[in-house]
Amino acid sequence: QSTWVPGNHPEVIREGLLRRNVWEEIPWEGDELYEKANFIWKPTNFQAKGYGRMDLYQKKAPFPQIINHLENISGICTKTGLIRTLKQYYTKNDQAVMANYTVFETCATSFVLTAGQEDIEYFSFINRYRELEKGNYAKERVPSKHCMENIWLIKPANWNQGRGIEVFRNLKSIQTFLGEKPPNSTWVAQKYIERPLLYHGRKFDIRVWVLVTCNNEIFFYREGYIRTSSDYYDTNNPNNYVHLTNNCLQQHGDKYGQFEDGNTLAFSILGKYLEEFYKGYEIDFQRDVVQRIKDLILDTYPVSYTHLTLPTIYSV
Repeated sequence: QSTWVPGNHPEVIREGLLRRNVWEEIPWEGDELYEKANFIWKPTNFQAKGYGRMDLYQKKAPFPQIINHLENISGICTKTGLIRTLKQYYTKNDQAVMANYTVFETCATSFVLTAGQEDIEYFSFINRYRELEKGNYAKERVPSKHCMENIWLIKPANWNQGRGIEVFRNLKSIQTFLGEKPPNSTWVAQKYIERPLLYHGRKFDIRVWVLVTCNNEIFFYREGYIRTSSDYYDTNNPNNYVHLTNNCLQQHGDKYGQFEDGNTLAFSILGKYLEEFYKGYEIDFQRDVVQRIKDLILDTYPVSYTHLTLPTIYSV
């Protein structure tokens, strides 16, 4: 028996199981389903009490049970959790320390802010903003060309699909924005990459599928895809369709699908683009980009577990 909770498009998995004619679908009824379903698919993770109930049941369960989440995974599945755990990981990793490698080689400069609180993290952000405002880029891990306009993103901790992300160009607007948010809500202030690599003048991001098993194995699906924006990149354009490539946002724009079907591209197309327009750099997409993505995956997963053997990564 299987059950599905709406959200994050479970249709592909659902249809694949039902086509086998050995699965029966049962409606979601809350916690009671922990004792009925072999397979549970939810868009969000279970609460601690849910896992506790499943642990008790699985000790006496007459059949195997599969769910699509890992316990205690918020350390890598929320924006604030990922920043905090990566920061801790690199400060305790001997190789990273010896190489002077920090979390901001993995992601852009970021600070975890709490609405209504002026704590150490808040003042660290204020100081960094003002340093960049004065043209002091020495602490940034990216070239100075990405800092000239001092643009920042503010992102909600737990939302996805680009929801709630705002682009800011002055400190006062950021402070006003946070001052209007619920007290103690958490946000990520992240330095915007102002001169990103563009695909025919437009922003893009890279999406991959990764399967993590309960045996700490990581399976990397070799064919990811590229998501493109619907309009040409310009830091002076406040339109989020220029800056955010999330498909859930882009699909509501007037130019959605104008350049690429569904605003998506295959890896191979981006690879050919790099070979054609950046010949002097001799970029091999699989060697230079995909391998770097795999390296970051192997950094990211262990950080949420105190006693975790480094997993093996497979291509499927």
